[in-house]
Amino acid sequence: MGEDAESLAERRRLYDLLVATPGLGARELQRAGGLDWGTTALQLLKLEEAGHLTRERGPTMEFYFPAAVRPTDRVTRRLAGSEFARRLLLAVLERPGSTPTQLAALLGVGEGPVGLYLRPLIRNGVLAADGNDATATVRVADRRRLGAIVAVRRGLFDGYADRSAALWGELFPAG
Repeated sequence: MGEDAESLAERRRLYDLLVATPGLGARELQRAGGLDWGTTALQLLKLEEAGHLTRERGPTMEFYFPAAVRPTDRVTRRLAGSEFARRLLLAVLERPGSTPTQLAALLGVGEGPVGLYLRPLIRNGVLAADGNDATATVRVADRRRLGAIVAVRRGLFDGYADRSAALWGELFPAG
């Protein structure tokens, strides 16, 4: 027996949301798609089983990506979905050459969370660290990639758009 048109439309709506904004969590997809929780969970499962999306487990939730998104991009997009990671990325843009200790002080947190988020961003080439762990300075390694991450998340997290708007000129200098 075939799928009904409503189920296919719901599935398509969720998939289109993921293509537009990879790395959303199920609850974000549910709210943005205007669907109830059971429908969202079922349609995400069907999309995953059909090979159209990938689900990745984060520290506190699962994130969904279209299957075509590369693993390294999934990590950076997932991290960019975190409020703390976005604050950290903006801090690195504002103060390149800062050490993890300086970034932690700037953000008002311990060094542990800063290191937890810096490592995958460095490993995936978005940020770079110069020096050894204790005295390393952090800078943006790939501005275009960072800009793409910020732009992807900008539509959903407008609270950070105001602050990041001032940094767009630095990300994409004229000329």
